[in-house]
Amino acid sequence: MNEFSPAVLQTLRDLVWVCPQCGDAVCSALEGWEDNLQDSQGRGALLWLLGVYGDRVTGAPYLLEDCIDGVRSEVSAEVKTELLTATLRLFLSRPAETQDMMGRLLVYCIGRHTHCIEPTSPGR
Repeated sequence: MNEFSPAVLQTLRDLVWVCPQCGDAVCSALEGWEDNLQDSQGRGALLWLLGVYGDRVTGAPYLLEDCIDGVRSEVSAEVKTELLTATLRLFLSRPAETQDMMGRLLVYCIGRHTHCIEPTSPGR
């Protein structure tokens, strides 16, 4: 399987959320993903999956690196937040492979691009 529609990625994310034992099957399906999604919800779901199961997906660092390389053109704050979270999670399990990309993403997020993640309003 080389392409996933956004709905399929969202369903896979929901499946492993409800049924964590399905994680290995979902990870093996993610191995063949190479197409860039145009839908922010699909990208967010893929990034969530890579963040949670990236230690089981051989190509996870390369998929995240492609997303990091395109972060400047990303308009969705949700996708940027998922990218930052997924990269940090993968860094914790695979530091040697992700150190450089984690650094580049952090430079982007804390540099002049302070809108990398969506701020939350304090409850009143």
